[in-house]
Amino acid sequence: MQFSLPVLEKPPEKKPIKISYSQAGVWQHCQMKWKYGYLDGWTPNEYILETHIDPENIENFDIEFMTRLIRVVTRYMDRAPAWDKGRRILGVEQEGFLPLVTDQGRDILFHFIVDLIYETQGIIGIEDHKTMGGARWWSQDKVLMNPQLGAYSAAVAIMGVELPSGRVTHMVDELSVNQINTYNYKTDFWQKPDNDLYRRATTRRSKNEMRYMMQHFMNIVDEIQTKIENDEPFIRNLGDHCDRCDFKNVCLFDMKGVDVSDILSAGFKRKEDRDDPKSAEARSGESILGAF
Repeated sequence: MQFSLPVLEKPPEKKPIKISYSQAGVWQHCQMKWKYGYLDGWTPNEYILETHIDPENIENFDIEFMTRLIRVVTRYMDRAPAWDKGRRILGVEQEGFLPLVTDQGRDILFHFIVDLIYETQGIIGIEDHKTMGGARWWSQDKVLMNPQLGAYSAAVAIMGVELPSGRVTHMVDELSVNQINTYNYKTDFWQKPDNDLYRRATTRRSKNEMRYMMQHFMNIVDEIQTKIENDEPFIRNLGDHCDRCDFKNVCLFDMKGVDVSDILSAGFKRKEDRDDPKSAEARSGESILGAF
């Protein structure tokens, strides 16, 4: 059975909706958090950091965390050749834009970034890297039920992988979550067994599962756009998790009927447009891997 989804056959008449699974995940978690972060475009000030160490902004750089990360990654790199034996790396941090059509007829560009694409004995797999603040490992069931990885595998299967023999599609066979434990073991880090610091959870997905995961994503897009177009109120998902939300104070004062514009202006900044100069429309439908 050939794997397929309703893909745009020609450029849309109007600019398609560009959306990632991260957005869909925030929407499912809390619609108001999605509104503040994506519709209104607010980002907490402490999150706006440079990707390099800026001497003039060193107070915002978490030296302790980076020291722990370098230590655990250095040890990982020492072991990686043995763990990855037989793997051929096809791509790292591969970005794609997949044009799709939702059930309600909306043109969308599914924006995704795959951490790693590999081949092992003819099997094509994708891998997501996760850092854990302790030994809270992903189980195989958790990988299987994760809709983001399922949608990513579907997108890669549709767009294809460039091999020396030509472009190959419909053959993403394996999903893997590569986990690194960054917990701050202060006294016995180097004596810890590798299994306490690094694990992989590897699974397989059927074509029907991948199709379902992508359909799940497109249904969320329709739900978001319908609410925006109909000017319907956004729902707060109140619960214990709110204590960890960046917008908790904004929500608290907003529920009291207080104007939160000053709170947002003081503690947040508007996100800048990070689009690549090469437009998403131009990149849509391209294979996400060049020949290697």
